[in-house]
Amino acid sequence: MRRSRLPIVIAAAALAACGDPYEPILTPNPSSPTEATLYDFLAGALQDPSAFDLVLRQPVRTDRTYGWDFVFFIDPEAGPSVRTRGGFLDEPDEAGVQVVEQGFDELASAPEDGYAQEEAVGIGPGDVFVARSRKDPAYGSIRCRYFGKFEVLEIDAGENRITVRHLINPNCERRELEPGEEAG
Repeated sequence: MRRSRLPIVIAAAALAACGDPYEPILTPNPSSPTEATLYDFLAGALQDPSAFDLVLRQPVRTDRTYGWDFVFFIDPEAGPSVRTRGGFLDEPDEAGVQVVEQGFDELASAPEDGYAQEEAVGIGPGDVFVARSRKDPAYGSIRCRYFGKFEVLEIDAGENRITVRHLINPNCERRELEPGEEAG
């Protein structure tokens, strides 16, 4: 039985037309940060989102999706905090958070290491923290993470909520966090 070489020829032509086949196609970072509100995971209403999904770049409800990276909660003793899914679920997870010294606008790149993966990280108004996502299975066997920066704009303990400004790099494994810049 003779096999057609047409699919191989088409694939080779497509790769040649696109330049270097090993160079990733990069998506520009958002041109401006976005705001989001999260509600206390412990005391908030079930219908209000308490978690953030870096892969989708939005707040989510923990009862509606398995895909989230960190939650906001107000610890009765430690105060406002964020904690990764690995800190709440008994499973290994690569998601992490860390408070940084730089201001939101000055922070150009996410740190390589130093992320809290299981313990709660205390936060307050004006704090800037970086989050690293869980490994996203969207690319099949290549499981990648996303990075984002967050600034705490307001914590309303009476309403059990936090407002943050955030910018997330939409490219796999890219740590650059400047608005409108192509990651890479």
